[in-house]
Amino acid sequence: MENNIISYDNINNFPKISVIVACLNEEKYIEKCIVSLVEQDYKGIFEIIISDGGSTDNTLQIVNSLIISHSNIKLIDNPGRYQSIGRNTAVSQCSSEYFAYLDAHRFAQKSWLSELWNCYYENSLKDEHIAGVGSIHLDAADSDFSKAQEIAFQSIISGATAANFLNYKEADKVDHACMCLYNTKLFIEFGSYNPELIIGEDIELNHRITYIYGYNIYLNPKAVNYYYPRENFKDLFIQQFKYGFWRQKVLKLLDSNKKSDKYNVNNPFLGMKLKTLVPGLFVGYVVLMFILSIFYSPLFYIFCASILLYLTVITISSVIIGYKKRINPTILIFVFVAIHFGYGSGVLNYILRPKSI
Repeated sequence: MENNIISYDNINNFPKISVIVACLNEEKYIEKCIVSLVEQDYKGIFEIIISDGGSTDNTLQIVNSLIISHSNIKLIDNPGRYQSIGRNTAVSQCSSEYFAYLDAHRFAQKSWLSELWNCYYENSLKDEHIAGVGSIHLDAADSDFSKAQEIAFQSIISGATAANFLNYKEADKVDHACMCLYNTKLFIEFGSYNPELIIGEDIELNHRITYIYGYNIYLNPKAVNYYYPRENFKDLFIQQFKYGFWRQKVLKLLDSNKKSDKYNVNNPFLGMKLKTLVPGLFVGYVVLMFILSIFYSPLFYIFCASILLYLTVITISSVIIGYKKRINPTILIFVFVAIHFGYGSGVLNYILRPKSI
């Protein structure tokens, strides 16, 4: 691929950027999302492309009413419905050298786009293999339940590490970030989003960029957007179930892109796959032990002991974290359980699925 050093003389030169919002029935959030983009303090020209997947609620009416007063908003049709296809369609219809994307159930801090571009520009001066810059999200709901989710996702109890994007304090290289700004030409050369993926398309793309093509993604913690978490335990469980299922699909696709079809110590996807399999194996163990205990009663005590040990660890951890973060530990307990069993059930479902899926 060609050298990716930007030709701009100084930071006062701002390229045109397209901001893409793929949506489907987002009447609850779409207006706040778009207004936050219209009010960006980016000094260059930018357009907002809404890629709608066939909304049947009031989403289109809201978008069209905003178009009347804002000439830089454009509405296009996404025949594929899903975000991956919606963003690809929008990129194919934009002429900007760079594009960024924001989910419809988010809204951006006023400096979000400027911070993305500034970070891209500054790092491009020393890194000819820069392909994109991602941002972080903060809790938009500001409820005890939403705060508990944000805390849980940053915790080692949920499998998070120091590499979690919410834990970054300074801009740095990462293998994945969300709500990113990309070089449009490179995005297309890398193959765009995989249209097979309903969830996890951004993870697959970023890992493809970094591990397979050898380019770099940066995370800028100063580029902030706000995210509305799930509103109840049922929705959180369903969300994590989908994440668990599709993460396995993502890793399978990534592994198939490797030149070698054999796992080895240099294959980064092996470690990722093993880590994501743990929740699935745990849920599988719990279900298996329960079923076997029906036929062989002594195993029931092992089943109960396993559940008790798990709940003890979760409870102690939640009390400690809750005290430090000043959040109700009871809510944390249920959040951790929903994350673990939701994600694990999704992984298990993928493992046991018909191989044609």
